[in-house]
Amino acid sequence: MPRKRKVRKAAIQHWIGYARKSTDTEDKQVHSIDDQIAMIRQHYRELPEEDRRARPLKVLEESRSAFQTGRPIFGQMMNMASEGKVHGVIVVQPNRISRNHYDTGAFIQRLVEGNIDCLDTTLGKRYTKRESNDIFMLTLEGAMSWKDSADKGERILDAMRRRAAEGRVMGPARLGYRNVCIMQDGKVIDRKVEIVEMIAGNILRLFHLADTGTYSYAKLAKEA
Repeated sequence: MPRKRKVRKAAIQHWIGYARKSTDTEDKQVHSIDDQIAMIRQHYRELPEEDRRARPLKVLEESRSAFQTGRPIFGQMMNMASEGKVHGVIVVQPNRISRNHYDTGAFIQRLVEGNIDCLDTTLGKRYTKRESNDIFMLTLEGAMSWKDSADKGERILDAMRRRAAEGRVMGPARLGYRNVCIMQDGKVIDRKVEIVEMIAGNILRLFHLADTGTYSYAKLAKEA
């Protein structure tokens, strides 16, 4: 039977409040970072005194997507856990921790090994290694978060393909064009892109000049 590695605890351990929100569509409906921090601080204040004693709250905030690895603040939290400086982590929802398998596994492994004693959500759920169901559900939460992000990415890509097939453009109109909303009874029923004649003529002239092969990018920029 393999021997369990004894976890070395630092002289001062922290509760880590981890607040994360990305600019991606995955987090469109998620609480702002400021709201998350307020909820985390409230949860910490409501913890039993013995849970808080000699365990100050350290809030870490990150504006990065969790669908990919490489978040620096998350990495800082993991390093603190490996050094025995983390008692517990507080988040608004489990998907704030991770939306990719690697980071989910890294966090859960530290929980299982005792580098992190528990994960609390501000809704009152606590995950610990003492309950195998907690570890299983946290693993499942991570997988579901990844699938949700992956599915949204596929839906967006499919919408972009359909728009391209219809000759439509995603996002703001390119230089020389403008977005136009078609209204009916005060509601937008369609959108299209139309040429801005005054700008389009100049852009067409720049392409003709570039086609001569005698203009560098710098000269074309000056001409523009």
